Amino acid sequence: MQLREWQKKLALVSISTMCALLVAEVAARFIWKPGERQRVIRYDAELGWALRAGSRLHSIDTDRGLDYQIQINELGWRDTPRQRHAAPGVKRVLMLGDSMVFGPGVDVAQRSSNQLEARLGPGIEVLNNGVGGWGTDQEFLSLCRDGFDLRPDVVILALCLVNDVVNNSLSHEFLGSAPKPRFQLRHGKLEKQFVPPPEQPKPPKRFEHVLRHSRLLHYVGKHVRILLASRRPSRPPVAGVPYYPENLESDMSHWNVFKLPYSESFESAFRVTEALIAAVQDSC
Repeated sequence: MQLREWQKKLALVSISTMCALLVAEVAARFIWKPGERQRVIRYDAELGWALRAGSRLHSIDTDRGLDYQIQINELGWRDTPRQRHAAPGVKRVLMLGDSMVFGPGVDVAQRSSNQLEARLGPGIEVLNNGVGGWGTDQEFLSLCRDGFDLRPDVVILALCLVNDVVNNSLSHEFLGSAPKPRFQLRHGKLEKQFVPPPEQPKPPKRFEHVLRHSRLLHYVGKHVRILLASRRPSRPPVAGVPYYPENLESDMSHWNVFKLPYSESFESAFRVTEALIAAVQDSC
């Protein structure tokens, strides 16, 4: 059966389009590298998520000009290899925190913990146990489970009021769905709530798998969102106030730390945060 002329043209256009998309996909994989950290993150039944011991990732984000290494040691921390116990005469400082301590976007030598260790000089180790997205609750649990095993002489708890208070009020990752532990105050005492295991996702079909891992689609989708965002009318902030008024309407907004008086739910989150800080201090 002979093909009609329009069918030949349609087949030619289809084949040409597929070849062009294939070439574009290959080119995108060579030229554009989006930033990612997923491969060094694992589920943790007690902490919600943690770093995968022994994993490593060369993280490149072409759009933001980032190019740095992430290497997780045998303890599951983004730190240089450490012995379980310090050498004789060596003092240890343990730094706990979220992404501020983890140091996304920079190599380890540029982080605060490494800078502090360099300034303190020989005889003092500064250990880094920072994980992106953690709240004070997860940091406290990590200290009790893992941190004290390394026998630190000093513990530094990094606190970011802009988001840690919010994180401590949630049972899931902020702006995400990953489950995490949280504490509530009952008669002045902290009570930990159960962390449910994550649902096992169904394995994607072959076509869905290809679409999900297409660098070309990732690139196009990301830059379409950037383009749409750039065309939205800008909203000038209120004079002298570094936020928009509508950001204060949600009790779970980062900006609530600047709002007085606090809402009942945010005040409760602050009390839990204060209790967690006290628990860290008392445990030391």
